[in-house]
Amino acid sequence: MWSFLIFICIIIVFIFVSRKNMINRANELSSNADSFSRELKRNYFSLDSNLQEKFLASLTQKEKNYFNMLLNNDKLNYGKFVWSIQQHLITQQDIMNKLKKIADTSKKNNKKGM
Repeated sequence: MWSFLIFICIIIVFIFVSRKNMINRANELSSNADSFSRELKRNYFSLDSNLQEKFLASLTQKEKNYFNMLLNNDKLNYGKFVWSIQQHLITQQDIMNKLKKIADTSKKNNKKGM
């Protein structure tokens, strides 16, 4: 009987600690997503209007919707769950890769033109 009660106590402590860790992890990921979205905006607005249009044309419909939402809102609601926040980060990373590709291509073309 005592071993069963000890087992139940261990399970309760485990659940409590795990839940607290997941909440902390979600808060950390949300903070990272916020700073990454600010970085995306800064890089986008550093491009000239021609390159901005070219960049927007290279995005998929899902990425366009997400990026427009990002431009119109200061802070996005990423959800409470780690998986949800990770999906936002993956989308942001895909958008950033396309943004850097456009910026790098324009820099190479500018060097060739000189």
